[in-house]
Amino acid sequence: MSSPSGAAQAHRLLIQLLCSCAASLLLLLSASLSACSVAANPPLSSANATASAHTQATKVAVATRTAAPVWVDVVAIVEGTTSQRNVRLRVTTTVTNWTGAPIHLAATCIIPMVQVIVRDPSGNVYYETGPADSFCPPTNPVDLSPAIVPGSSFNKIELVDFSGRDLVALTYTVASHVHFWHQGTVEQAIADSTIPQGQAEGQTSVAIP
Repeated sequence: MSSPSGAAQAHRLLIQLLCSCAASLLLLLSASLSACSVAANPPLSSANATASAHTQATKVAVATRTAAPVWVDVVAIVEGTTSQRNVRLRVTTTVTNWTGAPIHLAATCIIPMVQVIVRDPSGNVYYETGPADSFCPPTNPVDLSPAIVPGSSFNKIELVDFSGRDLVALTYTVASHVHFWHQGTVEQAIADSTIPQGQAEGQTSVAIP
């Protein structure tokens, strides 16, 4: 017959053995679950991540086109410096049609087809495309651009001459505003507001040295 101390020692050894086995089983189960998780949700490879980002960018672009069916992009190139008082801006406005039919850009002799506006950081206007004729009688708009078919663009270049003016070397905002684009004829658009039509604007920033 074993002694009480021997029985207690055997009991402790049995408990330690059981605990050790339980810990090993838990580790094995944890590893198995991790492997299953990886198999079910493999990490994105670099190619997959790039494809996912491209898909997301496409969705954003499509949503933007739906919200703004006519895009206006502005590029301004600076010539001269403020110290020489010979600053000129060459402003290229690109109007892109993302609607489902051709559009035209209309204007009157008072309201230009594309109006370029140059502002300083405080919002002060330093230049604004003026009317072709300030004294002309009020008339309905007329189409001045060729038909812009879906997916194509129309470019207009305007030279802004600040020669002789005292400008401060700053970063200016150059905006181009389309006052009236429309599908169909201008007469149809004026008579029927359900015909796709509207205004559009784009802008850029340019540092004048």
